[in-house]
Amino acid sequence: MKALLPDGATDVYIYNRLVKGYFKNRQVGDQVEVLLSDGHKLSLYSQEACLQYMGSRLRTVLEGVTPDMTDTEVGRFLLERILFVHCRGFKDKFNSLCLMIEKLYAFVAGECLGDNLDSQSVQEVLLGGHLYGQLMAEKLYDLLLGAKARLVKDLKNPKFDMNAIRNPLYLKKLIDSQIPIGKRLENFLATGNLVTRSQLDL
Repeated sequence: MKALLPDGATDVYIYNRLVKGYFKNRQVGDQVEVLLSDGHKLSLYSQEACLQYMGSRLRTVLEGVTPDMTDTEVGRFLLERILFVHCRGFKDKFNSLCLMIEKLYAFVAGECLGDNLDSQSVQEVLLGGHLYGQLMAEKLYDLLLGAKARLVKDLKNPKFDMNAIRNPLYLKKLIDSQIPIGKRLENFLATGNLVTRSQLDL
């Protein structure tokens, strides 16, 4: 939560944001205090420190992170690309997280019901075009990651000519060295087997 807020935000701000309307319910206040004390145990007081902590812990499992990125940049990458992707700014992401915590506390206290999986509001309509689009986007991303890895490998080779990067033939060779996206989509359409790295959130 602190990673989503500017450095001026205090523990009191977070406490009041989560406990709002529950001041008579001591249990919620105690739970929020426990959350905040965990940050103090790790000596995380600023946005920068929180971003750095998350980046150092999650660097190895995030795709798209490069070795030259600092831990702080990796933490920011996590918040921007992975956490609450439907929200644009950090403030909106913070508000979404607060809402989820409030709902969790209310559910545990028996003040509200859990989401009904059969409700229309939690159903999606997945059409063929959506599925093909998701699969194509993933395969394009995989192709770019593969081409990037090949480029980094070439750059580490002392015999590599740096001027080759500007050569369209080299770039074409770089892309052609990857498995074509068309072949992967053709295989999916022919067999119905969905071979995917991320499961496409399905």
